[in-house]
Formats: sequence, C-alpha cells, structure tokens
Amino acid sequence: MLDWIFTYGIIFFFFLGAGFYYVLSIFLKIDKRWLSTVLFFSFVFIIPFFSIIIGSQAGYGYLQHNHISSLRTYKNYLIIRDYFVGRYGRGDFSRIYWIDLAEGKVVFKEKFKKSSFLSYSDQFIYFNTANGIYILDVNTGKTQERFSENDLESFLPKEYQKLDSYEFNPKDLTVNLIDKKGQSFEYSLSDFYPETNATIAFEADFVQHKNIQYESNRDKSRNYQLKGKKRRVLVDDKGKTIEPEQVFIAGKFLGTFTMGIEDKEKISVIQSFETLDKDHYVISVLDEKGKLLWKFQEKEAGIWWGNKVKFVFFYQDNLIFLIKDRLFSFQAQTGKLNWKKRISDYNILRTYV
Repeated sequence: MLDWIFTYGIIFFFFLGAGFYYVLSIFLKIDKRWLSTVLFFSFVFIIPFFSIIIGSQAGYGYLQHNHISSLRTYKNYLIIRDYFVGRYGRGDFSRIYWIDLAEGKVVFKEKFKKSSFLSYSDQFIYFNTANGIYILDVNTGKTQERFSENDLESFLPKEYQKLDSYEFNPKDLTVNLIDKKGQSFEYSLSDFYPETNATIAFEADFVQHKNIQYESNRDKSRNYQLKGKKRRVLVDDKGKTIEPEQVFIAGKFLGTFTMGIEDKEKISVIQSFETLDKDHYVISVLDEKGKLLWKFQEKEAGIWWGNKVKFVFFYQDNLIFLIKDRLFSFQAQTGKLNWKKRISDYNILRTYV
C-alpha cells in the first residue's frame, strides 16, 4: 500500500481534489468558492507532500541513490547502505540491503539507528548499535537476540557488577567487557548466544565500490582513447581513428574491467548521449580493440526522472549498473539482461533506536 501511495499519490490526490472542486463549486453550486479552492489545493499538494515527507522521515521508500554511504561486494553478495537526512542531520538512521547478485534477490534488508554492519555467517548477521549487539537471521532479517549493556553487565563476576563499556570484535566474535575499575573480561559471543556460528566475512572483507569517477583518457589499460570535444571518436595510440562512424557525443569512460579467468580480456564502458543537449544517455560496451559489443539506452531503463548511472562494477562476467534506485545485471559480452531490480524498503517496520 505504501509503495502505491508514494509512487502514484500525486496523481490520485489530483483527481480527488479536482472531484471535490467539481462537486462543491459546479455540481452543488456552493457559493463559497474559497472552500472548494482550499480543499482542491490541499488534496493536490499538501496531502501528497506530507505523505511523502513523513514516509521519508520514517525510513520508508526507494533506495536513496544520492545518499549511498557504502556499496560493497563479497562473492555473490552486494551490500548497499543508504541514509536519510532527518531533522538532526545525516545519520538519523540508515538502511542495509543484502542482495544476491546471481538472482537479483534482496535476501535481507533492515533499518537501524547509529549502527555498524560488523560480520555475517551462513546463518546470522551481527550488528553493534547504541542499544547493544544484535544477532539477526541472514535470510529473514528477524532478530534472534539482542544484548543490551544491562544484559552484558550480568556476565561480569559478582564483585564487578558495574559495566563501563564493551568492545565487540567482529572477526572472532568476542566481547570484551570493561568494568568501572578498568578491568576487562573477555567472552565469546557464543557464551551469550550458544547458536552463534563462525563468521564467513566481516566488513573489511568486502570490496568497496566508489561512485562513478570518470576515467582519464590517458588510462594505459586500454588500447585507445576518446578524442574530440563534443562529438568524440576513438583513436589508437598512434592517433588513428577506430571505426570513424562510431561517435560518442560528450562521451566519458565509466570504467575498464577485466573479464574471464584465463584470457583476461578487458572491456570498457562509455557513457555518451543521443544529442548535444545531453537529453538521453547511451551506455556503450567496447572490447579491447574498441569494437562495440552492445549498447543500453536510457529509455530501456524505464525510469521516469532522475535517470542517472551512479555505480558500475563487474561480477562474474556480468556488468552491474545502479541507475537511480534500480539495479541492472547484463552479460558483459552480449548485453543480455540477466535481471533488474528496484530496491525498496516499504515493508521494513522496525527501527532500532
């Protein structure tokens, strides 16, 4: 329901407001036109505005592509973390999306306040928050256990019942309790929760991907570069034009990637536009010799507005693009679409304060 309201709310309330205006001013011929006018603008602007704002402040809505604090990969998993800027500034809360890149399936998503992703096993994800240590099911996101400072304090020896602080090691899942006298007591997380199993990876194991930084045309990893101002063409290291009919309007390199285990073939991704007004972008994928392998045009993304490539990275001979709040997975050699997924968070109802 929230998905529907946020996406189509303005259109719905416009017609609802227009209907009220018609009934009051035209059909019922009520002379107090100010009343119908106020109702009209309330339904058209005010109600949709507050519904969207309140939803945003509550942490609901689609991926905040302009507020991505971390985008990481590990094996076949993608971890995206975004945040909202609330009344107290950045960091009121952030959201975690755990995505299977093979299937494009969101296997886990959760919203936290002032938390840090620490590590995960084949069964659990371990978080440390201002309210303690959380153990969550990796598949459902359901909280299996939470240990507050009061819970941890109960593990101190009886003569040391005042906990000052604790330290959680994500790699070996140990908890170091420090009492008011500065003495420390180390425990395994399994002492608190016996079902705890060893970590597969923790935060440092993930590969961090940065927002697109356009590559220099002098990049030595390619056998060619772009030349020209607006209508750009590919030239080799001797300055000879490669395929003169192939023009990239305002073209820029998004990245160069090595595919294959044995051949180590490189492919490059160029973003250009259909017109000099830069109205609609075109993503072109080229081989090592500068030959065009395939294209992806903006209209194929199916996004109404804000259609912009934010991230591009390589995964098992596939190119993954994040365009606004949508992920696209393509076979790097052929351009065949494996899957596409809009990342949303409407069914997250719990907030860890």
